Amino acid sequence: MFSTYARTDPFNHNGKRNRSNTDTDDYNCGGFALGTYSWYAPYRSDEQMQIYERWAGIQMWLDVAEDADNMADRIDARETAHTYVVSLLNLFVKRILEDFPSVRRVQTFEEIKPDERIILFRTGADDFHFIVSFDHKHWWHKYGWNCIEELCEDEVLDTEWANGRYFGPIAILAMPND
Repeated sequence: MFSTYARTDPFNHNGKRNRSNTDTDDYNCGGFALGTYSWYAPYRSDEQMQIYERWAGIQMWLDVAEDADNMADRIDARETAHTYVVSLLNLFVKRILEDFPSVRRVQTFEEIKPDERIILFRTGADDFHFIVSFDHKHWWHKYGWNCIEELCEDEVLDTEWANGRYFGPIAILAMPND
């Protein structure tokens, strides 16, 4: 699902939008990592309510885990939340691969060719996030309307991003550099 203020060429096939000529408010982390410089969400508009309900379910199970009186109930609730997160991740990755046929999912960094960018993707209880490396050395991301920031590798490979907001498994994607 795309949202561009001009509503034209959301995939940026014409290559007219880039970091230099597009206001950072006009694109999100997905638009940055995937090179569309538009606001990209990895789901269809008719799936939006289902996605929000799934995120609400994840948060509910995390709350249940936090309030559980015993360890077994806490573990069960966390496992249920994790199952929801993994199902969302798989749906999102499926949509990314449908929307961007040149993108492929890989299991390790070693599978990525030197002329491809590395895109990392994960979700949490209420959002998704992309991190990208164009040169296999430096990592970049962009939160929503915020500026692009460089990350250190320790942050990128951490068990969670953004102080726990994104805690699901990391999907590793490869995409040809332009």
